[in-house]
Amino acid sequence: MMTRRFALVLLLLVAVLSLASAAFAQSDTITMALSGEPPNLDPHINGGTSARTVRLLVYRGLFNYDESGVASPQLVDNYEVSEDGLTYTFNLRSAVFHDGSPVTAEDVKFSLERILNPDTGATFRNLFTVIDSIEVVDADTVNVTLSTVTAPFIDYLALPEPAVISQTWAEAHNGDLSGNPMGSGPYQFVEYQEGQRIVLEKFADYYAADNVVTNRMVFEFYPDGTSRVNALLSGDVDVVEYVPWQSVPLIQGNSDFQILGGAGPFMGLIFNTTFEPFSNPLVRQAVAYAIDRQVVINTAFFGQGTPIFGMAVPSSSIAYNPDFDGYFEYNPDRARELLAEAGYPDGFTARLLATSQYEFHQQTAVAVQAELAKVGIQLELDLPDWATRLEQNLAADYDLLVVGTAGDIADPDYLTTTTPSRPDPTLKE
Repeated sequence: MMTRRFALVLLLLVAVLSLASAAFAQSDTITMALSGEPPNLDPHINGGTSARTVRLLVYRGLFNYDESGVASPQLVDNYEVSEDGLTYTFNLRSAVFHDGSPVTAEDVKFSLERILNPDTGATFRNLFTVIDSIEVVDADTVNVTLSTVTAPFIDYLALPEPAVISQTWAEAHNGDLSGNPMGSGPYQFVEYQEGQRIVLEKFADYYAADNVVTNRMVFEFYPDGTSRVNALLSGDVDVVEYVPWQSVPLIQGNSDFQILGGAGPFMGLIFNTTFEPFSNPLVRQAVAYAIDRQVVINTAFFGQGTPIFGMAVPSSSIAYNPDFDGYFEYNPDRARELLAEAGYPDGFTARLLATSQYEFHQQTAVAVQAELAKVGIQLELDLPDWATRLEQNLAADYDLLVVGTAGDIADPDYLTTTTPSRPDPTLKE
């Protein structure tokens, strides 16, 4: 198996304008337009925002992030951490899966072991390799012992992907949870028409059912941004995901609709450093200098964004340090100098992976291609649909990758999953 090595350069911080909705009263059914059909509904595999939107309603983990971004107990009633910080004792609340069976400590153990099994292809397996052992104490209690003290471990568990699944259900379906979703969340899976819609209904025995006010959730697939917005304007759907940037003024100017958003996420480029030019840090520095971030913002986000020349830590984070803001600058002459020093005075050719399904991903790729061409780096654009892009990403089938992320967890430990391009010491000591 290929060893995958990555480095990261950040381009910009954009405002999150993910959802637009009609100003509707409480309804028995809410219809939401997703930006694409979920490529995978396996709870332990991140299939993108569309898949997460559905799975967050079907599944529950031990923890989840609340509205303020704090990791809060879900299937856990209470927990303790040993004095040495290595053993977590989780006491489960009374909860049942959608098939009526209880959520048990055995299910927790099975779920974590499934994530750790390389054959599963779990997205965040690397985060959970700190687990040394899992012990079922009784039906409602499980001990998880780590090999080393890991401060953000609870944040890891608050991600959507470490959902607790039914061991009996998974084994009965030969591990195929993408085609057979069944969890312990507020909604249960009732219908999937491929290429059209997914329908969920309220689960009456959900442990917090009194907080669930809508009986039916319908997710329809609108890969085209314009069609998605038109469906909202015509009343065919109540909520849309991923408002196209060019449509933001139209929706903001209509009092019948509202846009929900905030700061983030980051857009950037990931280098596959098994590709020889990008294994050289001087080349990666050259790329960081060569791209005019404002061009990317104007091309892909209609001017709505802030350039990044340092670390991917928002100013609102307790980990934010302004000393890490100015590692780079837009300086194509410096980029050419670095390329020559690295042995590529005439540049080189590489393949940039993005997707044609999301316009801001595609247009980011277009802008980056034009900017790097100015310093001699010629990029071939690879723009498949989102599902294919995810497959190629997981297989490291790219030289350079357009990525959008807000950080997987609230703790800045998320930065350890990539290696930032080495800064220029002439700018920051």
